Amino acid sequence: MDLNDMKTGLTRDELMTRIDTARRVMRENDLSVMIIVKRTLEGYDSWFTGNMRTETPWHINGGIVILPEGPVQMTTVRRSYLTDLIDDELRKERVKKGDDLLVTCHGYDYMDMVPYVTPEHNRIGVVHLSQIRADLHQYLMEHFPYAELVDVTLKMAEAKAVKSKALIDDMYVAADLVDKLMIMARSEIRVGSLEKDIASDIRYRASLMGSSGQLRRQQQIVRLTSAQQGGPSVKDLMFPGRALEYGDRINLCLQFISYRNTFGSLGRCFTLGKATDETRHGWETAAGATNLIIEQLRPGIDFIGALHDANEFISKNGFEEDMTTWAYGVGYVLGEQPYSFTNGALAPLKEGMTLVIAPKVRHKGEDPFCCMETVLITKDGAKRMSALSQDLLEIYV
Repeated sequence: MDLNDMKTGLTRDELMTRIDTARRVMRENDLSVMIIVKRTLEGYDSWFTGNMRTETPWHINGGIVILPEGPVQMTTVRRSYLTDLIDDELRKERVKKGDDLLVTCHGYDYMDMVPYVTPEHNRIGVVHLSQIRADLHQYLMEHFPYAELVDVTLKMAEAKAVKSKALIDDMYVAADLVDKLMIMARSEIRVGSLEKDIASDIRYRASLMGSSGQLRRQQQIVRLTSAQQGGPSVKDLMFPGRALEYGDRINLCLQFISYRNTFGSLGRCFTLGKATDETRHGWETAAGATNLIIEQLRPGIDFIGALHDANEFISKNGFEEDMTTWAYGVGYVLGEQPYSFTNGALAPLKEGMTLVIAPKVRHKGEDPFCCMETVLITKDGAKRMSALSQDLLEIYV
């Protein structure tokens, strides 16, 4: 392990692989340089550093500048773009920290782009071009009036969505975490337990296992609902919330960041006492819809078609179609590309992508069933990353 490993949380080889991926996108799209604005969106800051996202505001509008050679620049913004865009005077006072692969610098040193952006080679790729600030756009046009800004948001997202072996290994760490949390949750689901206490205990146990972060509600997500089997959803409860009762159906979805800063996702269903035939039918439909999608996912297909088939399956079993976003990429953040609402914009799927599949099955007015799984796209098809069975668990306590 070298200094870079400790600084970024990535091995040097892994960081080089990710930088090479970005530069491959540049070559394929004939770009002089590439700028990633809003670097926290879709986890680009974590992708280049291996570190989790924090609530610290100074880097929210920060960017990433990638040149054809030399270190990647992670820029920070503490005031405004106008004062942080580096001119000749500020340039002398600039602070850079890092090594030959990745540096952090205060302010946007876009003048480093001068040797690469020329009238003959004038394409500047921008990730999240639709969100570029007016002052940054004005600055670029003043200094590079011949430049063409090219939106490469989807191109870069597609390249980043294909995980390296090291990142896939980290995803399995996250999958193992939520597996263990789901097993531990069984001991907390009993008559008289409060929903909020169950959720708090799961988060506490996760923290002991290395899951932590400043954005706890975004990085340790517990979605827990309970109601009598066949009964309506219970809503608008005052603090401290609902206590579980015998005959309840409990729906639990966990999405937690691991100590490797990747997310694991898992959803299962429990009953306190014997499950009714209606409950079993609902859970079997939810698991069946999830598995129907997983069976169809493989490199080269448009996964939107699989989602349509799942909704048809849900409808045929007597439930409402799920029109929410319930299939999306996952890695350092929840909701990376590809998304189900992009209508296959990133199709076809590629080997090495990881997705959350979580169709919801419900009757109107009732809590949904959700068999949530994280899957890895392999050359032979999709593979569940969880080791837990999809059985409905009856608890007699």
